[in-house]
Amino acid sequence: MQRGVTDYIGPTPDGYNAMLKFGVKPHQAFESSYPLDNKFKKVFEDRKIERKKLGLEDIFTLLLSYGGEGVGSFDILEEIIKQNLPIQIVILCGRNEKAVAKLQDLIEKSQSARIIPLGFITNMQDYLYCCDISAGKAGMNTTFESIYLRRPFMVTKALVNEQVNVDLIMKHDIGWVPKDANEFAAIVKGAFEHPESLEPYKKRMESITYTFSADKLAHDIMK
Repeated sequence: MQRGVTDYIGPTPDGYNAMLKFGVKPHQAFESSYPLDNKFKKVFEDRKIERKKLGLEDIFTLLLSYGGEGVGSFDILEEIIKQNLPIQIVILCGRNEKAVAKLQDLIEKSQSARIIPLGFITNMQDYLYCCDISAGKAGMNTTFESIYLRRPFMVTKALVNEQVNVDLIMKHDIGWVPKDANEFAAIVKGAFEHPESLEPYKKRMESITYTFSADKLAHDIMK
């Protein structure tokens, strides 16, 4: 993979096996743990209470993340607005203040959905815990954080290097990869009308036995 590197760490069984497949020698590779930020391991109160802390209503909530730079199209949001669903949509726009400003027009157009645009936040774990569905780019952190907190994940975009995460989501059937904004909106509508349909996704997430610990990874490296 890189000349001069002597040891390779696989944070999951899939990652470990992939390294061997691509030519890393077994004695150079070891399987450890995915370094999930410890703040995701906090003890949460009842979701109704946690939502109140954030100023959210206790209703069906979609968490839509556009990443740290807030890059992406709002066509997904426009399609959801057309559904006239009485839901709550928290939109994370990162450091993109222009994106937050653009959302004001959509907020005015929305007659039913409550749209809450936010800039850069440091308590992603709280908003993720409070949502019913998490959606965003299929980055490793976003995917694994959703798995850890048992929130079905919807992929809005995936770069080439993130395809492995899309494959993981599809393999374990723990979320969706909609082909367009219409399909995305239809999935949200179905989940809102039948919230019980999300329970099997959460159950399948529980069956994923990956270890999520930055501490374990650090100890393994030192060892």
